[in-house]
Amino acid sequence: MVGFKRRKWLAFLSASASGPEFTPLLEERGYFARTRMAADLRYTTADVDFLESHFQDPNYDSGVEEAHYRLRNPPRERFLKTLHDVKPWLENFRDDPEWDGGGFMLCFAGHGREGDGALVLENGVLTPKDLVDALVAIASEVSPPEFYKCEVQHSPGPDGTGSPAR
Repeated sequence: MVGFKRRKWLAFLSASASGPEFTPLLEERGYFARTRMAADLRYTTADVDFLESHFQDPNYDSGVEEAHYRLRNPPRERFLKTLHDVKPWLENFRDDPEWDGGGFMLCFAGHGREGDGALVLENGVLTPKDLVDALVAIASEVSPPEFYKCEVQHSPGPDGTGSPAR
């Protein structure tokens, strides 16, 4: 388990996506209906709604101020716009004498593209590079150099190594 410091100012972006309408793996076996593993929006939404409700419950590691953004099957452009909306929210607190750099948590339930794990959104994908570039740009503008730190943490894949599921 990787420990991390919870910040006083936290922004959460929770997104559920349905993934592709059909999956080649299922189609080649003659199945044309989406199963739970094929990221049906009903299931991904339920998963993210559960986690989002947990994030909103006050507990020992809650932020002093929190912003919660929730997306359901967003197009790529809306996902990126909402991600960038975190920046001005965090900037509101940058002049506070106790500013600790802020924090951001992304919760995504849906498909990852085969091969590179890109987030599959309604009308396209968001590659790992695109996501990290956006997060680094936000962190570098919001956090002063002494607090600038961008960590990417993710749940381990089925083999326990952190690799995307194959």
